[in-house]
Amino acid sequence: MEAHRDNGEDGRIKFFVRTHTSLSEPSVNGGVRSGKTVVDVNKNIPVGIRRMADKIKTPRTKEFEFGGSIGALLLLFVLPVTVLYLLLACNTDDASVLQVPGPLPPLPALWNPYALTLLLGWIALQAVLYMSPMGTTAEGIPLRNNTRLKYKINAFSAFLVSALLAGVAVMLQLPLSYVYDHFLQFAAASTIISLALSIFLYIKSLAAPESALAPGGNSGNPLYDFFIGHELNPRIGSFDLKYFCELRPGLMGWCVLNLCFLMKDIELRGSASLSIILVFGFQVLYVMDALWHEEAILTTMDIVHDGFGFMLAFGDLCWVPFTYSLQAYFLVRHPQDLSTAAAVGIVLLNAVGYIIFRGSNSQKNAFRRNPSDPSVAGLETIPTATGKRLLVSGWWGLVRHPNYLGDLIMALAWSLPCGLGHILPYFYVIYFTALLVHREARDEHQCLKKYGLAWQEYCRRVPYRIFPREQTVKQTVGTNMPLDDFNRTVLGEGLSIQLFFKLKSAIKYSPCQLSTARVFRQSLYFTFGPGNAAVTSTWMEQEVQRPGKDSGSVGTGVSVRCYMVVQAMNKPMECV
Repeated sequence: MEAHRDNGEDGRIKFFVRTHTSLSEPSVNGGVRSGKTVVDVNKNIPVGIRRMADKIKTPRTKEFEFGGSIGALLLLFVLPVTVLYLLLACNTDDASVLQVPGPLPPLPALWNPYALTLLLGWIALQAVLYMSPMGTTAEGIPLRNNTRLKYKINAFSAFLVSALLAGVAVMLQLPLSYVYDHFLQFAAASTIISLALSIFLYIKSLAAPESALAPGGNSGNPLYDFFIGHELNPRIGSFDLKYFCELRPGLMGWCVLNLCFLMKDIELRGSASLSIILVFGFQVLYVMDALWHEEAILTTMDIVHDGFGFMLAFGDLCWVPFTYSLQAYFLVRHPQDLSTAAAVGIVLLNAVGYIIFRGSNSQKNAFRRNPSDPSVAGLETIPTATGKRLLVSGWWGLVRHPNYLGDLIMALAWSLPCGLGHILPYFYVIYFTALLVHREARDEHQCLKKYGLAWQEYCRRVPYRIFPREQTVKQTVGTNMPLDDFNRTVLGEGLSIQLFFKLKSAIKYSPCQLSTARVFRQSLYFTFGPGNAAVTSTWMEQEVQRPGKDSGSVGTGVSVRCYMVVQAMNKPMECV
């Protein structure tokens, strides 16, 4: 059978079919059998083909984020205004975010054609490097129509070329400090570019096939879809616009802006301060790490789920470079003295964050690529209905989003060189915390929809979202369950437990040698660790000794109803 698709004037998809083989579909919805093909007489579309078309068609968006269309409208103004407000506040003597900086510059003063030209030139340079033959090619995850897009993997090479060009600019003593002096105008130019790109993307998306639309940006509301992004992977030929903007102009531009601020600091004081050097080094490391592991972005929510609209376009091209560089921009006008001891402590803090961030991401990526990889083959997993497995040990057995925890620790380390006297340079930490909490909620929602009961089991096994903390979970336990089985099926490896026995007519427990026990409101408390062989191998049917009321004498014959309280601990507790 050959099928040709045509978009009719009424907007419906029409197929013209030549039949070679029969379809084993029954007659439905008034369909009649025509030759060997089941045809719907109402739409002239063979039933099998129509069902296939419906399957790959992106469904309407029913769940709205950011307050729906009203929230999207507000954010169209709030986001650019926030960037300009932060930069204006940073340029004042007190750098206070609680006082409106004044006088506000007139709108014509924000226009700088030279800044716009430089930004467009920078984007064009990155586009040329993106399309260059250097690097490799990788495939993305399967789309709704079971096809895979190909992506050029050469961001790190492009970064090295860009760094070489930046080094040449420094050697030639080009006026890089011009960027600092006109930073507000560069931010305004970036906002204009982002808005123009967003308008182009939305117009382009109107002609995209329904299978190419984004699950979250297909609401039918033009304003909301414009903000969220209507098309999932907009391309011009093989040039993927979203993938290009995600890592290249904005993320690398962030490093270039920091370099310009570093040169301005040298221009003003003769040498760069230790504070700005730390910020510059930390953030270059972060960007280089992202570019080196470029292929990992192909499985992120930004690429897989989110459309490319104003939210991502503005975020990639303006928000990231012009707010993430706020610490270095702040330090030029508000230098901070940093002792050697403080610097060492901040470096160690950043190292801890990076180890958590990179270790967890590498573990996840290695498992996705090859679950039999020796580095992850021994990790415990949970099977899902999709055929995939969820990691429930290693980094991902401590908290559900350890990469976010590492990100937040590094964010704090980037802000500490700015001192503790101003809240403005900590905007990144505050914003990033809110962003990751929101993103974590989105991840949880999507994973629950995708993995169902397996995700609920994972959440039960790993109850901590981003921050590891003590959390109690009360659960009834059968009195005939071996503790070693209980540890594996309920607690997971490496967790300690506290037993709560509610006193009834006959107490029974696993015989842990108690050095102390107390009765409080007719409840007996004691603790033990799952690593203790004597405890984990016994059954919970043996008699317990109950402390007497007065002299600590022991009595027996009291029943027990057992509840489990789980405590977050990295090593087993000893019996007490």
